[in-house]
Amino acid sequence: MPKPATVPQFAHTGATPASGIVEPSPGKKASGFLPAEEPTAEECNWLFMWIYLWFAWLNTILTSGGGLTPAVDEHVTLSGTGRYKHGDIAHPVHGGAFQIVAVASAIATGTIPDFDCSAWGFSSAGTGEVVAWLDVPVGMRIKSVKWSFNKASQAAAMNFKVRKRVSATTSDIVTDSDVTSGASYITKTTSAINYTAATDERICLYVAAGHTAHAFDGAIVTLDWP
Repeated sequence: MPKPATVPQFAHTGATPASGIVEPSPGKKASGFLPAEEPTAEECNWLFMWIYLWFAWLNTILTSGGGLTPAVDEHVTLSGTGRYKHGDIAHPVHGGAFQIVAVASAIATGTIPDFDCSAWGFSSAGTGEVVAWLDVPVGMRIKSVKWSFNKASQAAAMNFKVRKRVSATTSDIVTDSDVTSGASYITKTTSAINYTAATDERICLYVAAGHTAHAFDGAIVTLDWP
């Protein structure tokens, strides 16, 4: 339903109240009008005037699409454990955010991504593993991860994981792999993860190349507040 185009102005000019307005007594406000009672015009004017004033105020902050636009320099304040919730949030994780799991991962010389926005390459001495820690607050949900990589015509499995660590224990939230043999950069989405971060958990992305020709470019993590 779209936002109504008209604010029901009544007993008020928009700047000052009209004459003939009488505020009901506290007792009348508490009990309301009784069956068969005939309220006075002045009391009805009071009621409809305040209905109008509230609608007029809400009209200034509610958009036609249901959005909220506070006045300049005002804030949206949530009490208790409430949160400001957004729809899906696409969080990019560049290849440079990943780090080598161990020296034995044997990352190819000159292929560590940094300021040149390149991808991870893996050396002839080994296939390689890299990991990136995610900033996922408690209560936020991981919905999916889109991985970007190049198999360089090598079909050996490239493995992907979303992992969690609590104290000194690491376990998998979800695992996935790709066994295609394309020769260019592609993406693969691990969907329907729907994992909500819990207290004391640290969450990371893990990638293991299956061949020395493989390259890994980064990931897009889709998050939301359930």
